[in-house]
Amino acid sequence: MRRSLEIFGGGAPDDIVYGILEKAPPPRERGLMAKLVESIGLGAGDIVLDAGGYSGHHGFELVKRFGCQLVVMDIVEDGLRGGRNQALEMGLQPLPMFVRGDVQAMPLRDSSIDLIWACDMLGCVEPDAFFRECSRVLRTAGRVIVQAVYMTERLEGAERQRFFDGNPSSPGSERELVESAIDAAGLSVVQAEDVGSEEWEHRLQQGEQRIREDLLTLSRLLRHEDEVRSAVGDKWFQHYLARHEWASHFLHGKLGTVLYVLGRR
Repeated sequence: MRRSLEIFGGGAPDDIVYGILEKAPPPRERGLMAKLVESIGLGAGDIVLDAGGYSGHHGFELVKRFGCQLVVMDIVEDGLRGGRNQALEMGLQPLPMFVRGDVQAMPLRDSSIDLIWACDMLGCVEPDAFFRECSRVLRTAGRVIVQAVYMTERLEGAERQRFFDGNPSSPGSERELVESAIDAAGLSVVQAEDVGSEEWEHRLQQGEQRIREDLLTLSRLLRHEDEVRSAVGDKWFQHYLARHEWASHFLHGKLGTVLYVLGRR
């Protein structure tokens, strides 16, 4: 009872808390990763590898802005096929190359790439193997730009297990393990930006429909959990639950983003 009186009886420090938030700078918007490319002086004819890029659509903007030659590498043929069709429909020039390959054992020559672009894919690879390959194929003055998504201490064990296919300690989602792998590969951190949840906060502030749809779908999944589990099995139920929890976990501080610019030592 005393606690209720303290909170609801006018004792809560609302003016202080909300005053701090009102004075805080606005969240940084989407596109921070692409802005980092501007800082490295990418030019026409430079070769960019979109590592683990599925369809490569994130890299298409680089082709349009800088005239670079984009190479999209992924192990999923459907994604590469869809990206190739999209690039043709867009009339993208130069036309990106789509290569089916493992970014942990790249079918590329040594010192052949000017920029490696790795967007939110570290959770799908072993960081040691990936960054060793980055170091091998990167030209001497080349750069690696990485968007890493890390688990925070707020992400609980069961949630970690659901997000990373039954592995509650995914190496690509642990900051200490990733930065150790970067160092071991002979790469150095030129720049690191702790973005946290800012991009998702900005998207929510702008009224992005996807976040609203994710929250609604998440609520419906939980409300009809028994029916969905019975229809598709526990594995697929957990998959869809994790998919639609993604945005909310950023906003709850359970996941956070760090952007890196890396170079060879």
